[in-house]
Amino acid sequence: MGTLDIFRGNASSLPNYGAEVIGATGLPYVFKDMAQFQEVAVSPLGDELLQSVADADCGYIALGWLVEGPRSLFITPDVYKKLGEPDSFSFDMMSGLKIRVPETDLMVNTMKALNASATPIAYAELYTSLQSGVVDGAENGVTSYMDNSFNEVAPYFITDAHTFGCGVILVSADTWNSLSEEEQGWMKEAALVARETCYEYNQKQEQACFDSFEEKGIKRLEVSDIEKWQEACAPLYAEQSEQIQNIITRIQGNDY
Repeated sequence: MGTLDIFRGNASSLPNYGAEVIGATGLPYVFKDMAQFQEVAVSPLGDELLQSVADADCGYIALGWLVEGPRSLFITPDVYKKLGEPDSFSFDMMSGLKIRVPETDLMVNTMKALNASATPIAYAELYTSLQSGVVDGAENGVTSYMDNSFNEVAPYFITDAHTFGCGVILVSADTWNSLSEEEQGWMKEAALVARETCYEYNQKQEQACFDSFEEKGIKRLEVSDIEKWQEACAPLYAEQSEQIQNIITRIQGNDY
C-alpha cells in the first residue's frame, strides 16, 4: 500500500504474503546453527533468495538479511513438574503440549509435526497466557524471551533451535522504484553493514542471556534426541515445491 517504506520482516512469514521461495529458510532444522545461516546470507544462494521476493511481485523488495539467532521452546513450571522435572528434554515430552505459535502456517505445521498442540495467540497476550495456563509453553529467540520477561512465567528453556530468526529488510516496491540508481546503491550498502552488525551484536546478546540464566533462576534443558525432532519434521520438506526442496538440499549439502 505504501503506508510504510521499510520494515523488518521475517522470512518464515513471507509465504503468507506471496513470497514462497524465501520461506524455505524458516523450515524447521534446515540450518545446523547460526554460523551456517550467516554463511548462506553472504552467499550467492542468499542473494537468490532475496531476489525471489521481487520475482514474486508481492509488493516488496528484500534488501538484505538480518542474521539473528535460533528460536527455541520454553515451558511453565506446572508443565515441568508434570514431566517429572527432567534434566534434559526429549521428543516424547512434546506430545500434547499447548505451544503458542505465531499465526503462520509454517509454525503451526512445525508444532503439529512435533506432536504438540499449536496455539496461535497474539504476541501481546503471551505473557498472561503462560501465566494463566492457557498455553503450556511457547517458542522464541532467547533474547526476545528475556526482553519480554517470559522467563518469569516460563523459566525452563529448551534449546531445540527448531528454526532461525531469518530477518529480512523489506522495502515497499513503490518506494524502491521511486529511488535513483545511486540511492538504491546507498541502501544496498547500508543493508550489508546492517547484516554484519546484527550478526555480531546478536551473538553477544545471546551469550549474555545464557550467562544470566543461573542468576535469574532459569533452567536450560538440552535436547537429548534431536535426530527424532528432525525426522518428525522431515515430511514438511516433501510438501514443498521442487524449487524449495532444491534449496533445502543446497543448504544442508553446504552448496551455497
